[in-house]
Amino acid sequence: MKKLDFQSATIPYLGSKKRQCSTLASFIDPEKHKTLVSPFAGGCSFELYAKRKLSMRIFSNDWSLVSFVSQKALLENNGARISPNDIYSLFKENENSGFVSENYSKFFTDEICGFLDTASENIRRLPEGYKKHLLSHLLVFYILHILPYGKFGCTSDIRNVKARGMETALAEAARTSDSRASKLLKSVQHPLPILKKLAERINAAVTNNNENNKAYCEDAFEFLPRTKDFGKESVMLADPPYFESTSYDMYRPINEIILGRKEKKQDSVFNGKEVEAWFERFFNECQHIDLWLITYGAKIDEPNAIHSEEFLKMVKKHRPKAKLLKLENFTWSINSLSGKSPRECEEFIVIAEK
Repeated sequence: MKKLDFQSATIPYLGSKKRQCSTLASFIDPEKHKTLVSPFAGGCSFELYAKRKLSMRIFSNDWSLVSFVSQKALLENNGARISPNDIYSLFKENENSGFVSENYSKFFTDEICGFLDTASENIRRLPEGYKKHLLSHLLVFYILHILPYGKFGCTSDIRNVKARGMETALAEAARTSDSRASKLLKSVQHPLPILKKLAERINAAVTNNNENNKAYCEDAFEFLPRTKDFGKESVMLADPPYFESTSYDMYRPINEIILGRKEKKQDSVFNGKEVEAWFERFFNECQHIDLWLITYGAKIDEPNAIHSEEFLKMVKKHRPKAKLLKLENFTWSINSLSGKSPRECEEFIVIAEK
């Protein structure tokens, strides 16, 4: 599927369903289904699609702060946008704790560390509102935009810049890939031009769907009771983490930069033996929702994972008419962080009508 302009406003979130949007939308009856319930909104790719293209009311949730600021900025927000003055305000000098410089200097140059400390503190001082969430989303977008591979991990390039100079660091990065070299150039560039371009992309995605959209940042079982009044007019997109794919700990540093403090690492229930019991409870809690669209996957050779046919049987105990659609030729794999082929994984959608 060709990427739509507004989809450029979503961050490159792990497991994004950006390329599956039209497939997921094909199961929704726009005359019947008016509300989208999303307990695991992640990068908000389909949620934003449903808001923009299907004019649905969006009721979304994710425990991740990175996801929450995206939800508030792109889904709940119906009109606020980022102005040039909003961007300039990120550079206003302030007294801050130097959290980024102290904890994440191996990933950024000293100048960028200073900017992130200043910008994040300025955002924290803003009153609650969509401008605060928009600028938080912009800062997250900027961080992922300049990091090699879009995540915290590679430190050699910045280390080379500091120890051996930009020319040597750029040459070594270019030997790996043009993309890595391009990221390195962005990581030493002044943030303002990059922020302006990213803000344009975010502003282009903001739309008023004339609905009272709501975004939450809580456990799924705290969120689901909020949807009890939704019935025949509702659809649920559930895109939970896949077994042993990741604990999504890769976003914790960004959460900490937004907050300006350390966060405790959280273990994922989806990586343990209790995952089947979790799904049983989850399906029971969702029975009031008319249509379920559940996206899931597993490493093919992982014996402890829940594979497609087994997952379908679990759903059929609650929704006998459930159907399975296996995805082919997908470009994002749950194994991609380890550099393995998508062929070593299976990804699928379960479509379950009431």
